[in-house]
Formats: sequence, C-alpha cells, structure tokens
Amino acid sequence: MPCEPSTRSATTAAPSTRMIFISPPDAQVNHDVLASMRRMPTWRAATLEGMSWGGTAEENVRKYITYAGSAETEPGEAGT
Repeated sequence: MPCEPSTRSATTAAPSTRMIFISPPDAQVNHDVLASMRRMPTWRAATLEGMSWGGTAEENVRKYITYAGSAETEPGEAGT
C-alpha cells in the first residue's frame, strides 16, 4: 500500500500520533563513521584517483602508502 502524505495539521492529529526526534550525531560518531568509510576500497580508489602524481617516484610511493596503506600498515598510517 503506497504511503500517502498526511493532510492533518498538528492540532488535528490523532492523539496516538507520535513524533520521533533524532539528535545530530556527536563528534565520536562522526569520527567512527569516517574511519569506517576510509577503510572501504571505494573510498581509497576515489582518493587515489583524485591525487596528483607529479612528484618523484619515492614521493609518490610515500603518498600512496599514506592514503591507501600497504600490506604492513592501515590507511593513514604511513610507514617510517
């Protein structure tokens, strides 16, 4: 059954009608969501696709490891 928009105003709504308010996420939730998204292959691919590779080979390798990670590191944890 398709959902029809309600034509009742708030003052004439049925007594059983409830409104649910969702508060905005806090900084920790934002951090967790972004951290999770950054581990996704699609995020890495989009980031690498938009990067400039005009440096030397060594600079580009360092840049790649910083953004995409390597077998030994997580993304964002550049090897030293």
